[in-house]
Amino acid sequence: MEIVKVVSFGIVGTLLGICLGKETGEYRFFITVTTGIFILAVAVGYIAPIIEVVQTYAQKAQVNAYNIQCIFKILGVSYLAQFGADICKDAGQQSIATKIELAARLIIVYLSLPIVISLFDYLGEML
Repeated sequence: MEIVKVVSFGIVGTLLGICLGKETGEYRFFITVTTGIFILAVAVGYIAPIIEVVQTYAQKAQVNAYNIQCIFKILGVSYLAQFGADICKDAGQQSIATKIELAARLIIVYLSLPIVISLFDYLGEML
């Protein structure tokens, strides 16, 4: 099971970070980043099947493919921003993490505009 690999790697990375972090903080940061990238790489492997299932059911329900694409972009932005912000927080850069989160929120609002416009168009047709 993949989750066993992820959790095991996470625990080992955490323990190494704690042990080596006492001597030099730089090693802890690199261990944290490497551990995070490995876990993210494992998780990315699950994206393709999810996209396929959602696209299949969206076609059956006759949902606009562009709206589904927007939703996946929004999810990608949110996950990547959280990952980047967490790395910045681990490195002690709270201010940069906050700015990443703010930028992500603005990008998400921008990416959601086509969905909001579609919703208003649909409501206009209903009235």
